[in-house]
Amino acid sequence: GNLDLQDFPREKLGEVDHDDTSLDPILSPADIESSPSLPPAQCGCCFSGSALVSMADGSLKLARDVCVGDDLLSPALVSDNLSSICISTIVRGCIKQLAGQPKEVVRIDGLHISKPHRIFHAGKWCKPFDVPGAQVERISMDLHNFIVDGCCPIMVEDITVSTIGGYCPPSHDLRKPLHRLWSSQIIVKLFESHPSFPNVVLNAEDQFLMLLKNQHFARFVVEQGSEELNAKLLQDKDTKVCESFVERRFIKSYIKMGEDQHVFRVIDTCNYAS
Repeated sequence: GNLDLQDFPREKLGEVDHDDTSLDPILSPADIESSPSLPPAQCGCCFSGSALVSMADGSLKLARDVCVGDDLLSPALVSDNLSSICISTIVRGCIKQLAGQPKEVVRIDGLHISKPHRIFHAGKWCKPFDVPGAQVERISMDLHNFIVDGCCPIMVEDITVSTIGGYCPPSHDLRKPLHRLWSSQIIVKLFESHPSFPNVVLNAEDQFLMLLKNQHFARFVVEQGSEELNAKLLQDKDTKVCESFVERRFIKSYIKMGEDQHVFRVIDTCNYAS
């Protein structure tokens, strides 16, 4: 439906917590205009390139070497719980975030994984730091994640981890826009809209990634524009047509992006009041 930009909720640009633990006061358009860019990226992808990923044939492969089309081992999901039966899932997209400034990651034995990434431990989905013995380290490293058939979980360093779009109840709280976005098919389609898909390489402080992790944008996608965006992304197979978001009235009143920053065509799916 038609949305008035002046009534659009806005959070502070500095708040990009993947867990969406709090919502900040609404800012005025003047406050938003004064902010030159999105904040520096935190961990957008999830585990180190040296992590060993379990393949369906029983072999192991470094995360950095996993390719589109690879067949990965996946614990089967039964009523939101993992069974002892394993299936396989095909890699459809590889997402890599290049190393930049040191970022906080969690180390569980030989696995380095981002703090908000969900793992399955002791019969439930949880954050990595909830695992006994887990330690937080500040490291600069490339980070990887995958889009797989069915958004199935996979095995990395013998630990069951979620993949992009995977829903991990009850650890994911669907009352939070970022949880709803990142545990749905919408986030998969947004990554598929990236011009370099299926092998997406993001800069260390990538504004495309930060847009996907911004509370304001997530709320827009999942609450205000969900019907139109779902229809556009799930039905239109040619959504890879990308252009500079800076040309859009919405983004002009929100942030300023460089002309070289390309994202998907989102605003075309909604009819903003002029």
